[in-house]
Amino acid sequence: MSQEDQDRLQGFLEKESVTVSKIRKGKLRQFDIRQQVGELQISQNNKIELIQISHRDKASSKPMEIIKEVFELTDDEVLDARIVKLWSKQAGLSGL
Repeated sequence: MSQEDQDRLQGFLEKESVTVSKIRKGKLRQFDIRQQVGELQISQNNKIELIQISHRDKASSKPMEIIKEVFELTDDEVLDARIVKLWSKQAGLSGL
């Protein structure tokens, strides 16, 4: 990761709130993506690790929307990214 990306990450983490606007289902909605991030870091092998917090009763952003906003990526750059979902509390409880 470049120093610029590390600075963007640090700036994001230092904020209490980062609101983004998206059109979903024909309506303009605002999301505080900072409140959805439990942890965000760059690993030793230069991969972005995101722990996202979501609640059943609240709309949330997609992981790539958060990454795009934090690192100021273009739509084309986002297309090259790959998401690996490691664990989900909801999925972990579905077998009960």
